[in-house]
Amino acid sequence: HTDFVNYVNYSPDGRLIVSASSDKQVKIWEVQSGKCLKTLSGHQDQVNVAVFSPDGLYILSGGNDKAIKLWNVAGGNLLKTFYEHTDAITSLSFTDTFR
Repeated sequence: HTDFVNYVNYSPDGRLIVSASSDKQVKIWEVQSGKCLKTLSGHQDQVNVAVFSPDGLYILSGGNDKAIKLWNVAGGNLLKTFYEHTDAITSLSFTDTFR
């Protein structure tokens, strides 16, 4: 990252970490090596939070651009963006029933 890291979260299996940063990016890191595996770009402002789904296959991220983004971990692909909020996203979580 090139700016402050605002949030980090471990994958359910503990092998990966996701980080959210003021540099408008989300990064996926391998815990064992410390290597950045993927950079997820698409937010228009700082990213405040990023969390793994309970199965570790997806990431939700949210930030000051008022957007929530759903990403595929394996490919790093942006799957969907939700724009219904009127202020910054500061907290996110998945339910155990997410599919």
